[in-house]
Amino acid sequence: AHAGLAAQFEARTVERAYHALAWGAPATRSGTVEGNIGRSARNRKKMAVVGRGGKKALTRWRLERRIGDAACLLECRLATGRTHQIREHLAHSGMPVIGDRSYGGGLTPSRRRSAGEAVAAAISGMNRHALDAFLLGFEHPVSREMHRYSHDLTKDLKELADLLDQV
Repeated sequence: AHAGLAAQFEARTVERAYHALAWGAPATRSGTVEGNIGRSARNRKKMAVVGRGGKKALTRWRLERRIGDAACLLECRLATGRTHQIREHLAHSGMPVIGDRSYGGGLTPSRRRSAGEAVAAAISGMNRHALDAFLLGFEHPVSREMHRYSHDLTKDLKELADLLDQV
């Protein structure tokens, strides 16, 4: 079973989708971010879109909705699966994942002022960034039946989105 699932991941036939609450809002309803990802030259603990080297990475996103004036809810799908791919690609596109201090989505003083204390408290209390895998689909390696598992926006992300909607 493990070998069969690993082969599907390698062949990129596993369906995966993620919800991301991101700062900012795109000008279009959907888009693609393509850029090789490798170790950051400035911080070896981080990944970065690099001009030379790295590994090919492609993220497709779709705007699910704008949230207030400061944020948006995106659905992200990976054509590749690089370390921190969604986080880096969204940050590279000017829409960092909310709460992701490593990739520019932290609560800066200006974001704190514009979003207000209730939002700041909710983000600080999350203890994670606002990114969630909500869909997984694959072919069962033995029965060959298709399986698809999904869930709605998690309670903490929904509560944060509701707070941001009021800003």
